[in-house]
Amino acid sequence: MDFDFVTKKMQDTHFHQNLEIVYVLDGEMEIQIETESYHMEKGDYLLINANKRHSYKKTSGELLVASFWINYSMLSEYLETNQLLFWCNTVADKSDEYEQLKKVLDQILNHFYDKEKEGALYLSSIYYEALYLLSSYFMIKSDDSRLKSLGQRENSRVFEIQNYVQSNYTKQISLNDLAKKLYLSNAYLSKYIKKNFGLSFLEYVNNIRLFHAVDELLYSEKRITRIALDNGFATTASFNKAFKDSYNMTPSVYRTTVRQESKAVESGDESKQQISQRVKEYLSGVTATPDEGSTKNLDEVTIDARKTTPLSRTWDEIINIGKIDELLDRTMQEHILILKQEIGFRYVRVWNIFIKEMYEEIDGAWHYNFSRVDRGLDFLVKNGFKPYIELSFKPLDVSFSLNSTLSERENDIIFHDRNSYQKIMNDFAAHLTNRYGIDEIESWYFELWKDDRMNMQDEKGWYFDCFEIGYQALKRVSEKMKVGGAGFALGYDRYQYNKLIQNWKMQNVRPDFISVYSFSYLLIQQDGVYFGKRSLDNGFVKNQLELFRKVLQEEDFMPEELHITEWNFTISSRNCINDSCAQGAYIMKTCIDSVENGVSKMGYWHGSDLHSEYFDSEFVLCGDNGLLSREGVKKPSFYAFHFMHFMKDRLLTKTEHALLTTDGRNNYTIACHNCKQFNYRYMMKEENDVSVEDLEEIYEDLDAIHLRFKIGHVENGEYLMRIYYVNRENGSVQDIWKDMQYLKNLSGGESDYMQRAATPKVELRQIKVEDGVLHVETKLKAHEIRMLDIHYLY
Repeated sequence: MDFDFVTKKMQDTHFHQNLEIVYVLDGEMEIQIETESYHMEKGDYLLINANKRHSYKKTSGELLVASFWINYSMLSEYLETNQLLFWCNTVADKSDEYEQLKKVLDQILNHFYDKEKEGALYLSSIYYEALYLLSSYFMIKSDDSRLKSLGQRENSRVFEIQNYVQSNYTKQISLNDLAKKLYLSNAYLSKYIKKNFGLSFLEYVNNIRLFHAVDELLYSEKRITRIALDNGFATTASFNKAFKDSYNMTPSVYRTTVRQESKAVESGDESKQQISQRVKEYLSGVTATPDEGSTKNLDEVTIDARKTTPLSRTWDEIINIGKIDELLDRTMQEHILILKQEIGFRYVRVWNIFIKEMYEEIDGAWHYNFSRVDRGLDFLVKNGFKPYIELSFKPLDVSFSLNSTLSERENDIIFHDRNSYQKIMNDFAAHLTNRYGIDEIESWYFELWKDDRMNMQDEKGWYFDCFEIGYQALKRVSEKMKVGGAGFALGYDRYQYNKLIQNWKMQNVRPDFISVYSFSYLLIQQDGVYFGKRSLDNGFVKNQLELFRKVLQEEDFMPEELHITEWNFTISSRNCINDSCAQGAYIMKTCIDSVENGVSKMGYWHGSDLHSEYFDSEFVLCGDNGLLSREGVKKPSFYAFHFMHFMKDRLLTKTEHALLTTDGRNNYTIACHNCKQFNYRYMMKEENDVSVEDLEEIYEDLDAIHLRFKIGHVENGEYLMRIYYVNRENGSVQDIWKDMQYLKNLSGGESDYMQRAATPKVELRQIKVEDGVLHVETKLKAHEIRMLDIHYLY
């Protein structure tokens, strides 16, 4: 790895084998990579993959760019793969890992003249840190799935071609050789390569050969004839022609020109000093992070108890339960009541309201029997819940991971035309009004998800017809009815955001609220090919929501309310992390991040393991993402919400690890967590293959953290602090089951024991305040969650 600085106003289209990170230190520029264009401002950076044609031009200010070069051959050899592909672009993406990498790049820049002796050794250590972050968080690995199965085959073929050429460019290879290897005709393969690489086969091979030849031209004294033959060119003439086509000069002229320019740059001390000064000016605004072992896990916060703001609680608004029929199950009802009593969820989100067994269509007459819907909604209303009704036909699959399922059960759309849907929606709106009254249903929410079968990508797609029909049917009853959609998948739908919203803007009605889903997956596009990739970003919800809000602002389509109706780090119902303490810490972190994020409501995915009960779920735990197990045992994820339920109404502050609240009457509640970051090992396993034993290996560290809070201007006197916490030694059902050797069939007594054991540990402390400052300290193990409840003793 190496780096240098660029101040040129523009760079013509070119390509190279080495990876390049372009980091704008000053000014603004427009960079073109293949067909994609990005506007980069000060502080932006992106990675250009191997052999991608790119160019740039300055658009504002005096441009200063740091260019980091990564040797493709050495990195691919080190990682033991020729399939190096990265997605790293701060213009189009956002995650906490970008800040980590940026700090390392800034460290490198801080030592940009320390390239000799001891300085070179230190720089090399920072280079390796940068490469570790790139390969861990930004590399598209071989097990990342493509959006479509067709795409998977196409992707595999592209890599086969790349690998073949990389391995054989020094030999005399032909299109016919490759076609035989791939069992394809010459004509088809020729068109395929042109379409996917933007080059003919010979142009692509010569591009790889030229990359290696240029290195030898500049850094060796070999004769040009020898360089040509060593890199696969049949003759010096063919080398000269290919070189001139790409560089607009012969190899000999290029060698002479570049070496002369290098000497001129080396002698240009004044220019070098100017660049040095500009780099220092950029870095002067960058805060260095101290790396002191004694304090690196210490978090100290000082706050004034008099300075508070209202606490916006969005995390406990919605809980996802499942299809409407689930509300008829007695055990599920018991689970839902527990969720209300101990967490305080207000809305229960249900879907698949309409099923074919209750629908009749004969000779243009349509009828729907709402009796099952009534029994489900009656239960919610009777027990003080508000229904949050999803009107679409949600999948019935039990998910292993993003692109694999335990079962594939079709859920057909039962309405076949506009008239039938309009009739049933009008009947549904009237039925709800007559049964529950206008005042009641005005407080409900009605959502329509953008099922792919409804084709929201077309401005005349059926989604907009269905949305308008439902909207008008409900608004006919009352204008105060709340109707919205469309379940945009944060990070995964990002290439469609603008198009879908533009299509919606062209319709007759606008949604009262916009809904999004947040599961930690990204869709990445390279040369028109789409990859589905798991994200390791702990702040995925926060960061991706910010990007989505920017699009809404750009399109002037900001709604009155923005809802996250489904969120979790995974969509998998068979991932053991769902049952672990790590999930509890992740939930508490996400809830704290949600404070003051502009979202009106959030809906955790989901409430109970009963939701995905199937033939393989007979064990005590099966990796489902319910807060309660099938038997009603409370998981660490449940206690994360339970602890958050006790937050007071006034916000003091929030930090990376804690939320501090007060009631303004000398009582304080603090929620805190030690959420850990996934490492690259998590990406190497299928989600349903992660085992409990793997949990110690798939995180960056398992260090404890030490938190200190100093709350000033409090009443002097005695305080009682109750400490509630869950970690692997206390209250974790997964670890309790582990101690039982994961037995499948537990007796009634054993199940009762597990219920009792899976509860938080409680400790009491007395604190005396004499100087108006309340000092609170606590330590948390990896993945631990805590709630500190502090009361003044009168």
